[in-house]
Amino acid sequence: MGSLPTDVRQRIELWPLAVGAEQGVISFSQGGTPASSILSRVDEGDRIDVSCVPLDQALAGTAPRLIKMDVEGAEPGAIVGATKTIEAHAPILTICSYHVQDHLWRIPLLIHGIRDDYRFYLRPHLLEGWDTVCYAIPKADPSVSS
Repeated sequence: MGSLPTDVRQRIELWPLAVGAEQGVISFSQGGTPASSILSRVDEGDRIDVSCVPLDQALAGTAPRLIKMDVEGAEPGAIVGATKTIEAHAPILTICSYHVQDHLWRIPLLIHGIRDDYRFYLRPHLLEGWDTVCYAIPKADPSVSS
């Protein structure tokens, strides 16, 4: 963060938390590789326990305009944990949808179940089609054209 301009750095807060559907503790593989992920209770390996909170709790008192998620397959739980925020504020959502095959349709359906006034776009970000992101844009957002 040191290379960012001071006015930008002052607007950034870092919290050592994971986000999910509910408050608790999760175990995370801390290998620092693309294979890093949330672990089940029986998984072994280089692990760290991390506090987990719903985004509704972490974002209480704010009105986000954009929520971006790339949480290595935990996106559905993180969306559930942001239900009240999405209902109240209809932020633009950019949600990675490539970690688990059914996320290509499960994530848009989950968001649509929270609010039915989003337009959905799936966009790959690598030539091979990997790194597909679901963009959910509120239909009433004047800053985004169709």
